[in-house]
Amino acid sequence: MSVSVEIQDHLGAVDLDVSLTLERGVGVLFGPSGAGKTSVIRAVSGLWAPRDATITLDGEVLHDTRAGIFRPAQSRKIGYIFQEPRLFPHLNVRQNLNFGRTRQRQSAMTIAFDDVIDVLGIASLLERGPGHLSGGEQQRVAIARAVLSGPRLLLADEPLAALDAPRRAEILAMFETIVTEFDIPMLYVTHSAAEAARLAHRVYLLKEGRVSAQGAAQDVLMQMGPSGPDQELGSFVSAQVELCDPDGLTQLDAGGAKLYIAKPYSVGARVLLRIAAHDVMIAAHDVMIATQTVAGVSALNIIEGVVAEIHETDRAHATVGIQTAAGLIWSRVTQRSVARLGLRLGLDCHAVIKSVAVAQDNL
Repeated sequence: MSVSVEIQDHLGAVDLDVSLTLERGVGVLFGPSGAGKTSVIRAVSGLWAPRDATITLDGEVLHDTRAGIFRPAQSRKIGYIFQEPRLFPHLNVRQNLNFGRTRQRQSAMTIAFDDVIDVLGIASLLERGPGHLSGGEQQRVAIARAVLSGPRLLLADEPLAALDAPRRAEILAMFETIVTEFDIPMLYVTHSAAEAARLAHRVYLLKEGRVSAQGAAQDVLMQMGPSGPDQELGSFVSAQVELCDPDGLTQLDAGGAKLYIAKPYSVGARVLLRIAAHDVMIAAHDVMIATQTVAGVSALNIIEGVVAEIHETDRAHATVGIQTAAGLIWSRVTQRSVARLGLRLGLDCHAVIKSVAVAQDNL
């Protein structure tokens, strides 16, 4: 499967000029609100016709402005998962899903009803109406309906934006299974770096209507600066598993820096780590003891570094970039802490990391 997209148009204050190709797996359109991400997948779906576009799917031309070709949305065999579930309120779950199956009859792909139900864990919901489902349950049903249409391509427009963290984690795992088990490629829109890292085989970073960077998730995300909402600020670090300690911790090597996670991995495996900026404290170099630990602090992940960047994020806070052997580590601290520690460019310090998460494994 391959999808190729060339789009030029003017949308409000944004000049959209996008060129991208996805060969397999999950392609994540990532970037801030207003960058043009949703416009791109609406054009692929056929819900919007740009002024100038060439869009192909598996070599079939869906839209070619200059050739006068435009296939309507209903004939493209593409599944669309919206931010809100959009279930039919007068139909129960089974009937909503059967609506998707009517479209599968027009598709070359055959997907078993029971397989989709099992993957998304919705067997107990089949006789309920949408009004008796939680937000996460409704979104799982909407995803199942899109998959049961037998699409050649799935489009997902920030489908987890309205859900809490536990529900997002559940559905992200389901997306991974869907792409693998049913071999359906996906273009996925998000402004969440964590979602991009978890799902993407390829990331397209959109800024002001253009693809400013694209490539493997680890390559694109590790180059990013501190952008997005506070809860999304953070760093991406590539590391290799060195050993698994008897106490359950796994030791990683990140460019010579040692990091620890409480999750077993095979020695030699490579992983992409995510370190949230709010989980990074800064210790001035002169308060560190000889054993490279901070007295009275439980954090195991402590890395030497140098202050490389300081950005004022608001009146009370700043984002500080610490250059380490593992790469640039971002920390969100108060302006008072910046002043109290005397933080300045070139200052020796230590990043004290409270939590490290595996964003993607088997790199």
